[in-house]
Amino acid sequence: VEVDGEAPGPVEVPVSPVVVSGDSAAYVIYTSGSTGRPKGVTVPHAAVTRLLHWGEEFLRAGPDDVWSMFHSASFDFSVWEIWGALSTGGRLVVVPYWVSRNPEDFHRLVTGAGVTVLNQTPSSFAQFEDVDSRSDQPHALRWVIFGGEALEHASVRRWAQRHGWDRPRLVNMYGITETTVHVTARTLGPNDVGDGLSRIGREVAGLTAHVLDPMLVPVPVGAVGELYVGGARLARGYAGRPGLTAERFVADPCGTRPGGRLYRTGDRVRLRPDGDLEYAGRVDNMVNIRGFRVEPGEIEATLARHPAVGAAVVTTRADESGRAGLVGYVTPAAATLAAAEVREWLRHQLPEYMLPARLVVLDALPLTPTGKVDRAALPEPELDGSLTGPAPRTATERILCELFAELLGVPDVGVDGSFFGLGGDSIMSIQLASRARRAGLNIKPKDVYQQRTVRALAAVATAVDGTVADRSDSGIGAVPMTPILAWAREELGGPLDAFSQSMLVRVPAAQTAEGVREALQALLDHHPALRLRARTGSGDGPWELEIPPAGAVRAEDCLRVVDLTDADAADRPALIAAQAQAARDRLRPADGRLVQGVWFAAGPDTGNRLLLVVHHFAVDGVSWRILLSDLRTACAAIDAGRQPALEPAGTTLRGWARQVAALTDEPSRADELAAWTRLLDRPEPTLGSRPLDRRVDVFERIRSVSRTASPACTSAVLTTAPAAYRTGVNEILLTALALAIPPWLARRGRGGSGGVLVNLEGHGRDGLVPDADLSRTVGWFTRIHPVRLDPGPVDGAQARTGGPAVGAAVKRIKEQLHALPPAGGYGVLRYLDSRTRPVLARMPAPQVAFNYLGRFPAAEPDDWGPAEEGIVLRGGADPRHPVPHALEIAAVTVDGPAGPELRTTWSWPAGLLAETDVADLADDWHAALEAVVASSTTPSATRHTPADLPLVTLTQDEIDDLEQELAAEQGAVS
Repeated sequence: VEVDGEAPGPVEVPVSPVVVSGDSAAYVIYTSGSTGRPKGVTVPHAAVTRLLHWGEEFLRAGPDDVWSMFHSASFDFSVWEIWGALSTGGRLVVVPYWVSRNPEDFHRLVTGAGVTVLNQTPSSFAQFEDVDSRSDQPHALRWVIFGGEALEHASVRRWAQRHGWDRPRLVNMYGITETTVHVTARTLGPNDVGDGLSRIGREVAGLTAHVLDPMLVPVPVGAVGELYVGGARLARGYAGRPGLTAERFVADPCGTRPGGRLYRTGDRVRLRPDGDLEYAGRVDNMVNIRGFRVEPGEIEATLARHPAVGAAVVTTRADESGRAGLVGYVTPAAATLAAAEVREWLRHQLPEYMLPARLVVLDALPLTPTGKVDRAALPEPELDGSLTGPAPRTATERILCELFAELLGVPDVGVDGSFFGLGGDSIMSIQLASRARRAGLNIKPKDVYQQRTVRALAAVATAVDGTVADRSDSGIGAVPMTPILAWAREELGGPLDAFSQSMLVRVPAAQTAEGVREALQALLDHHPALRLRARTGSGDGPWELEIPPAGAVRAEDCLRVVDLTDADAADRPALIAAQAQAARDRLRPADGRLVQGVWFAAGPDTGNRLLLVVHHFAVDGVSWRILLSDLRTACAAIDAGRQPALEPAGTTLRGWARQVAALTDEPSRADELAAWTRLLDRPEPTLGSRPLDRRVDVFERIRSVSRTASPACTSAVLTTAPAAYRTGVNEILLTALALAIPPWLARRGRGGSGGVLVNLEGHGRDGLVPDADLSRTVGWFTRIHPVRLDPGPVDGAQARTGGPAVGAAVKRIKEQLHALPPAGGYGVLRYLDSRTRPVLARMPAPQVAFNYLGRFPAAEPDDWGPAEEGIVLRGGADPRHPVPHALEIAAVTVDGPAGPELRTTWSWPAGLLAETDVADLADDWHAALEAVVASSTTPSATRHTPADLPLVTLTQDEIDDLEQELAAEQGAVS
């Protein structure tokens, strides 16, 4: 720097010395707070260095180790990850955010980078383990360290069955931010992953653990108490929050040093006789709602921000079934307070799982003599219209409200509760119709779609009088060709004997093979489809389908017994997979051999298993739910010494097939043909590097990637997003697909216009035959038909953030799907009608298929739920069968410990698409889905579309103008 033309000289900068001691703050990390205000935890240097010194010795970590930084820097697990690597001279692999959210990509990074120390929350590890079970890539892991939540035993057991317990070592660590990441550690072995409490080990690195009662007196060994932690690794406290610090960091009554402190963790633990601790849950207000950890204080703080709310309290109440639900109590700040208005506002502030099931308006909150809210005196809530309308008034409404709540897993439902708005889907509507019949009410799945609410369904429900089922058709005799069987004949061709689905289920400990064999006979006699004889001709040749009388198939020919008692746990999955293949090989549709079962005797420790392999001609996703329920019912009756009495079906498979065959003569089919040809008759860009080749692209070349949406996103996809747009889950998922594919094609130089052509699969049990009742009918009813999805112009920024154009795209897709001819009619025209079949066969075929399989509840242990070993099973198909689509997307919602998760599998034949390209599309689809969810929270999402107003003819622009005028008149437009 020149000053007045002089050459620069030395410049002295005054520096104030900074003295850093062990007690100086190393970092501040913020955690959520019960008041809705985050609290900053101040951790000193000495606490961190003690942790790292212990970690170096415990892990024997050094320069050869590679650590992954999976977690956000705002989560204290990252302190251990970052400095555990750097302080020992190791290498740190920073995991990009989207890689951490993609189990396949993360697994590739761990194996490719040679990670040796992997830190995971149990729920994240469960996804990592699932990918690892399907991968042949070797890993370099020495240690896998669990923390952040209670251990998930099943995934650890599966991992150890493949890799053992020594390489890598598995460590369960318990810790909290206020005690510097880790408090206890336990190196796991086979005895630590049973079905009991999570074993978290003993305190580490200079900490002390005390299990105390409310009077701060140590509890006896084996008893449960609250965990208090002391020692040199405690945080200094909460930054700027002396009151909160004093509340949580208390004087140490057990210590010998003056000024010693204990941190009150709020966690309940049990001290074992061997000195280890077991985690037993929380002692404070934090609760679990449908698998989500919820702090009611955060909801209270949010409610209090509403201008019309004076005070708010949120608590939990158990319903008659024992399920806990959130209930909010609010008082008005002014003269009036509308609960429905507050709840609608709350929907835009909190994720769905944190919304109170009921919102009660009180004149004032009850208080204790000391002026605190008397939670025990809060009144028992009544349904008040805040969520789902008033309480039921008639017996029919009461039955339907109970069935809604039971099936959808919500505490209570009022008469205005919408089945689909509360998370139902088309397959669950079939279950609702079936359960309603058992309760004495006759409703059909189409009624659920059309009426949706309890009030409207009750108005159309009739009493079951024994004449609902079509008694004129016993289901026995010749069966006409159905659209899906004709699809299999044309699209798959070749040998179909092994074309099947498999299910491995846990059975109660007292169940015997003899009892299951007798129950299986009851199912074979009750469900005609299980006795179907299908003589399949080659190529376009005729097929003969016939159902013989009950008794034609004997259960003793269908069930085999295999003893696995002496088999090693690690060998059992392979043995089960081999038996599944052998069972598939025994299927012979021409001889009516469509069902094969294997009883695995595995001893009392593991529990017996039942494998069912059923030919696809006789079963689909809905059928499995019927069969497993009937199997449980039949076994219970046999165990009680009774003959099984299974609930009859409404319409038989044969009766339905005969009605479908008659549809080819209806004159309206000509108009439908014109609509389908207009939809299909447009050029389509090639999806892959070449067109699909039936000779090369066969099932044995199938590859796949999987993705999982977060519970928060999934909950919105199931409930709030469809409710906002007045549509179904499929429309939400398909809009995301329509937003993702065009830019993906454009990046690969294969852009096109006119939307995306997709084959949409559905359960096929509604719409085609108006009066058919297939809610209790076993068979293959899948429906496949094309749709063209055109989202309109959406720029990249809005596609990522959920701007107005995304909302407009949802409405466009909704209207496009609504404008289609009856979906089931396409299969009749394409495969059954000899006049229209050649016309549609010449049309371009969709290269993409999409199938949403619905929502599956979490399996209950030992109650006929899917067994863990069943992950080795695959759908049965001849490896030489041609793949019908270049890309197939299967989506399913599974209720997990953290809430519902939407899982997708993207499959394609090797050589047609690159795995990286499909992975990119899957990621783009998830980003688009998040954008659709975000758009559903905007005011414009709730505006109507033409499909919502069937009695008038209005365009979307006219509807938008009309709603804006009405809003302006009411003073709602700013």
